[in-house]
Amino acid sequence: MIENILAGSATSLSYRARSVLESLGRPLIETACGSFDVQAFVRAGRATMREKDSIIQERLHGWHDGIYTHVETGWLEVDWDGDTFDVISIAWDSSGCRQARTFVLAPSIERAEALFTTVCQFCTGTVEREILVFEDGYFQKSAQLFKAIEAASLDDLILAPEMVARLREDFRGFFAAKDVYARYRIPHKRGALFCGPPGNGKTHAIKGLVRESGMPCLYVKSVRSRCDTDHANIRDIFDRAREVAPCILVLEDIDALVTDQNRSLFLNELDGFASNDGLMVVATTNHADRLDPALAQRPSRFDRKYTFEVPALPLRTRWLEVWNARVEPELRLTSSVLGRLAEKTNGFSFAHLKELGTASILRWVSERGDFDAVIENEAECLARQINTGEDR
Repeated sequence: MIENILAGSATSLSYRARSVLESLGRPLIETACGSFDVQAFVRAGRATMREKDSIIQERLHGWHDGIYTHVETGWLEVDWDGDTFDVISIAWDSSGCRQARTFVLAPSIERAEALFTTVCQFCTGTVEREILVFEDGYFQKSAQLFKAIEAASLDDLILAPEMVARLREDFRGFFAAKDVYARYRIPHKRGALFCGPPGNGKTHAIKGLVRESGMPCLYVKSVRSRCDTDHANIRDIFDRAREVAPCILVLEDIDALVTDQNRSLFLNELDGFASNDGLMVVATTNHADRLDPALAQRPSRFDRKYTFEVPALPLRTRWLEVWNARVEPELRLTSSVLGRLAEKTNGFSFAHLKELGTASILRWVSERGDFDAVIENEAECLARQINTGEDR
């Protein structure tokens, strides 16, 4: 049956499929919604399924904490909540984009819609031990990012204590003060902009704040996709955030996400007619000077701005002291060497300091000798690279 449907023109493929399936006389719904991933629902143990006999299935292999197969075009029988559903998926290429349709044959339209609703809620909702990541035009759960967030802590950041306290106060206070916002008729929404050169703790700070807040998190890596416009993707992002709220919406490298072409729609979604109640929007940028004033300076869009600067001498000293306490005893530096290193690493970001420690240990393992001399030499080499751009 599927083979006959696929044999014709791609332009009428979904119409032919529906016509053929309707002839079977069972209630039918059709969807192009990517959130209806019934196979992910099954892999999570929420239902069982089997492939229909005598139907050729087009399977793709994937990896998520282990290998799995995904039927892209085929016919599945799904057992859920006491009923059996036939789920027919068809995928094809059209104008350079991958198109897909899924059809559900069910005991009734109500039961088909119940399965559709339950699967979509499972696939799009932020659930325990997962984070929603938007990339290539759709949201996908990321257990890996959740693990990274679980391992992050603001206490591990070498920042000025007053900055850490202010971050905690702003984030905790926002989510705890919903009734206060309502009482004084203040829109319960907030925006925070994390700016500064790369490698100085912006991303780690966000992970730590998400972990401490315990709130759902939606993480946007890109608004570009092959088949959908930026406008459609931005609208989908904010619609989903409003559904999940209260939550944290993270926009990575906002200077790259918001362009001349999509700025108007983005600003409207951020601060337009739609209610963003319960939404904490956190954006990062390495280039605050590139942001449009309407985005960076307009009140009620990004009310809080935090600058993560290249660490000065006191913070570099603290970082090196913490690092020194954690390495193996044979690698530990004397206080005098630590002092010289702190001086030599002027202009280093925290990421550069981390690279200094890693590169020094690797060189010492290879060459042995005096570790003090190795790390000071590495610091000089890395400083030249930072200042002149020369190869290591």
